Amino acid sequence: MAGCGGGDDDGAPEGKTVTAKVMTKLQSGVRAQVGQWVADIPVAHSEEPAFTVAEVIAPPGNLNLGLWNSSGEQHNLTIEEVGGGSIDTPFIRDGKAWIRSSLLEGKKYVFYCGLHRKEGMEGTIVVDPKLSAEDLKPYQLKG
Repeated sequence: MAGCGGGDDDGAPEGKTVTAKVMTKLQSGVRAQVGQWVADIPVAHSEEPAFTVAEVIAPPGNLNLGLWNSSGEQHNLTIEEVGGGSIDTPFIRDGKAWIRSSLLEGKKYVFYCGLHRKEGMEGTIVVDPKLSAEDLKPYQLKG
């Protein structure tokens, strides 16, 4: 679940599913290497804390998630790791923060905001072993 309903001030599609993209060339501002998977997780502009993405589909390997936050409210991105523990970005009010996780085949991962998980600000990462770099579109940093 990406968030708890609420108004969608900028028309952002809360709860969508995205497929990771592949880095085909180095890009300034992106903490990913060529050949790694990348997906953006924007914060929704809504009354309730939410991400616009509820599910990321990616192949096994290194996934780099970019938290986009322009809401003015403090958020972060945390991924629960297989076997316990978690990794997370710093809390940011405006800008982008990156996190990288090594995804294992056949596993599901949960990502969430450390401040707003109880309000439903979370989603899942589904590892699809049938996907490969040839199946993914190239990643391009947005504006």
